[in-house]
Amino acid sequence: AGRWMGTAWLGAAALALGGGTWSMHFLGMLAFHLPIPVAHDPSLTALSLAVAVLVTGFGFTVVRKYGGQLHGLALGGLLMGSGIATMHYIGIAAMLVPAELRLDKVLVVASVLIAIGAATGALWLTRRYTTSGWRIGAAVIMGLAISGMHYTGMEAMAWIPHAGTTTDGANASHVGIGQASLGIGVAAITFLVLLLAFVAASFDRRLAVLAAGEARGALAESEARFRAVIEQAGTGIAQSDTQGRFTLANDRYCAIVGRSREELLGSGLRMQDITHPDDLAANQSAFVAAIREGAPFSIEKRYLRPDGTEVWVNNSVAPVRDAEGRVLSVVAVTQDVTARRAAEAELAQQRAGLEWLVEQRTAALLRSAEERRRAEETVRQAEKLAALGQLTGSVAHDFGNLLQVITSGASLLRQPFLSADKKAEILESLSQAVESGRGLTNRLLAFARQQTLRPEVIDVGARLVGMSGLLRQTLGAGLRIETDFDADLWPVRADPGQLEAAILNLAVNARDGMTKGGTLTIQAHNVTLKATAERVAGEYVCIAVKDTGEGIPPHILSRVLEPFFTTKEPGRGTGLGLSQVHGFAKQSGGDLHIESKPGYGTTVFFHLPRAMSVSAEIKNDAAKPGEEPGVLQGLGRTVLVVDDNPDVAAFACSLLEELGYTTRRADSAAEALAMLARGEGKVDAVFSDVVMPGGMDGVELAIVLRSSFPHVAVVLATGYSERIARDGALEGVETLFKPYRSDELASALRRALARSGGPLEAAG
Repeated sequence: AGRWMGTAWLGAAALALGGGTWSMHFLGMLAFHLPIPVAHDPSLTALSLAVAVLVTGFGFTVVRKYGGQLHGLALGGLLMGSGIATMHYIGIAAMLVPAELRLDKVLVVASVLIAIGAATGALWLTRRYTTSGWRIGAAVIMGLAISGMHYTGMEAMAWIPHAGTTTDGANASHVGIGQASLGIGVAAITFLVLLLAFVAASFDRRLAVLAAGEARGALAESEARFRAVIEQAGTGIAQSDTQGRFTLANDRYCAIVGRSREELLGSGLRMQDITHPDDLAANQSAFVAAIREGAPFSIEKRYLRPDGTEVWVNNSVAPVRDAEGRVLSVVAVTQDVTARRAAEAELAQQRAGLEWLVEQRTAALLRSAEERRRAEETVRQAEKLAALGQLTGSVAHDFGNLLQVITSGASLLRQPFLSADKKAEILESLSQAVESGRGLTNRLLAFARQQTLRPEVIDVGARLVGMSGLLRQTLGAGLRIETDFDADLWPVRADPGQLEAAILNLAVNARDGMTKGGTLTIQAHNVTLKATAERVAGEYVCIAVKDTGEGIPPHILSRVLEPFFTTKEPGRGTGLGLSQVHGFAKQSGGDLHIESKPGYGTTVFFHLPRAMSVSAEIKNDAAKPGEEPGVLQGLGRTVLVVDDNPDVAAFACSLLEELGYTTRRADSAAEALAMLARGEGKVDAVFSDVVMPGGMDGVELAIVLRSSFPHVAVVLATGYSERIARDGALEGVETLFKPYRSDELASALRRALARSGGPLEAAG
């Protein structure tokens, strides 16, 4: 209905403007007098009226659809102006005159441009300004456009009567509408146009009054609904002008700020007047930016109530614009967040309290842990002292027995009438005592993890298979020995001699635990272990020695790794076997643990880390009984003996001379180097102690000799050297461990001389 109504009004406007324009044109034509008869063609006259109405309607349609845009106004003005000009010249063509019409082209173009320009200007005014004054101005401009175009077009005409034409029209050959008839028709059409305009105006006025009434009612209803929504809203809503003065406030807002609506709206109070001073700067900055840029903002701030209390609010503020985009006012939606802020503050306080409690508890736990660590350290120190006392007593006891054998033997050897057999028996006892002392020393070093290891990459499976004969010979025929090895055992890096000694030690312990016979099982498997306090995570070869003996009670199992602890009968063990194996395992990067249950036997698990690099040759040779190489005679070679102990040096010289060597002596490494530098005779080999006073020890001497005197063979002897225990034996240098036998000294010299390549000739 609205669309049809709009079309009807547009048609009425086109009829009024087009018909009015046509009426003005023909009224103007009636005022134009020629000295010859004038009539009008009815068809062209009607066509001129139709063109005026239709083209005007098209112009209105374009303006209604595109009038807000420049090209829409231009197109509408072009249509209406062209329609007016077309109507005019069709009306001229409708004149039936016995004369020839001539037109001034310049004035014709000028008349068309006047029509188009004036029509465009009038349309622009009606679209741009809607007040009555501007509409009247637009009507005047349109009237001027029509009349200006008409009279400019009339000025462009020139009539040239035909020959023989008379003023009374007696010889006129055409018939048309006469001037009188045309005048009556124009008057009738003008009256009709005016009547239609009056009816349309009256109807439009009535509709405008009705629409205004309806608009006022709708506005009142909308305002009532708006106020109801505002009042029923659960949040505070307020409106202010651009200066911050309140123009609206609902009940909730009044309750939040603690003021009545009359106080807010009637006293000129501003929003900034009730804002907390500490929040005023931030609030004003955001408010001014919103007014200047027209952008909404949100802020949390405090309002001050009349009683001095503070209320925290969240204000969401949005500007209100007019049709021109200017900011007229701002609307604030306010939420009371005082409770939330209080809860947040309480939560922050509780968090701070909890953090303080955690800090205090952590400090207490740290103090407790430190006290426990100190207590544990005290216990460990006490245990160490107890173990040291036990170790000292046991060592003193065992070495006392050995020294007693040596002392007694030396006393007996002084007897002048001792038989040769008795002397041989005494010497054998002395030799056994020395060997026992050496074994005890090695066990002590293994327990302390200070023994000198010679690690090699070895095949554990082949090594264990090679030990089978030795194990059967050592353990006797009363035991059954079983083995269980992985086919693809990983290689390990360890001292092969110490590994064999450890396996033999564990096997002997297992045998001693099976007093009624049984089965000894030796297993070797690849395992991947997690990290513990005793080892790092990684890949290991696990060697397990399992027996079917009586097992170990828990109170004894906890002590089996203590040095000199043994449950065997006196004389059957030193109590250092398991300690030695445990020390060797730890020194090799592995570990050892024991599982045992009374009545079910014992299993010792011995872990050695996998050798990740197998570039070195894997040693697969089985353990062999100690070879006794033939004594290498010195054959006139000279050995420089370096030792700060004169007794040890004297015995070393005696042994070397018995082997056929010529000996020379030096009391320190510095003296030995000086003798070699002076070239005091030839020196084929240097036999030096490791631990010596004077700043340079035997290892440093060997390093200098290998660099400055490469043809001199070097053999080192040591009872214990922390440096060798830590770094291993020096490459290219033979090392003997005290006490050593004559054959061991001979073999070491033989290997050293073979490696050096020959004697050093004395200079000069």
